[in-house]
Amino acid sequence: MGVASVELTSQGYKFFHEAADSGSFRLQQHHRREVAGGPHGFTALAHNNQCFLSESNNILTFQGHPEKDAETARLRLHDSMRWFGFDALSDEKAWAHLEMLINTPHDGEMVWRRIIEWVHEAGPETGIAQQKAALALAEKASKM
Repeated sequence: MGVASVELTSQGYKFFHEAADSGSFRLQQHHRREVAGGPHGFTALAHNNQCFLSESNNILTFQGHPEKDAETARLRLHDSMRWFGFDALSDEKAWAHLEMLINTPHDGEMVWRRIIEWVHEAGPETGIAQQKAALALAEKASKM
């Protein structure tokens, strides 16, 4: 839980041009499961299965959450026993560590700008479908 660095692949450098100088971007993450491998027909934009773009250029996936900020990440702390195996509310050291991770600056806004650019790059008809898919994924992710 908290902000983690997402290291770009060579394709990721091309796609996330705002992050190309640093070679990475930071996103809120709060999960106990990881994507084990890249799906067929997708190109990795980041190492460790953090971000993929479909070869058809109509699906963009993230392991992290560009839609989340520290405030929304903090909503998960009450579930720390279920998600992480300890009670963050009664463990001061764990709480302080999570607070530090949650409050670390992130690049969610930059990533969202790139998502919106990408939606418009494909053209109006494809762009609408991509936008609907991106919004549906963001809505689903925000409920997790």
